[in-house]
Amino acid sequence: MSSVEVAYTALRDGIARGEHAAGSRLREEDLAATLGLSRTPVREALRRLQAEGLVEVEPRRGALVATWSADELDEIFELRALVEGYGARRAAARVADAQVGLLEELCEGMEEAVAAP
Repeated sequence: MSSVEVAYTALRDGIARGEHAAGSRLREEDLAATLGLSRTPVREALRRLQAEGLVEVEPRRGALVATWSADELDEIFELRALVEGYGARRAAARVADAQVGLLEELCEGMEEAVAAP
């Protein structure tokens, strides 16, 4: 895994877990030191996260974790529900019998795990 990928994954996961709160500043120097990398891969990872909408980069001010309004979050979840439903329908139409059997085994295993003391 490249150093850019390491930085990107660590930052994305940190944002998703809430380690970097919405609106908080992401200082390249601090992130590079924490991750044991130079600033260049951190900078590239921040650009990638900006393109994905997870980070906002302000000229001469640095990067911030993006903030989203309640309306934006509602829209994201509506779109996600549509896309996931569509994907599930397409997958179900193409599933082979062997795959259905495997899914049934996995489901039974999960039910047993939930029922276990």
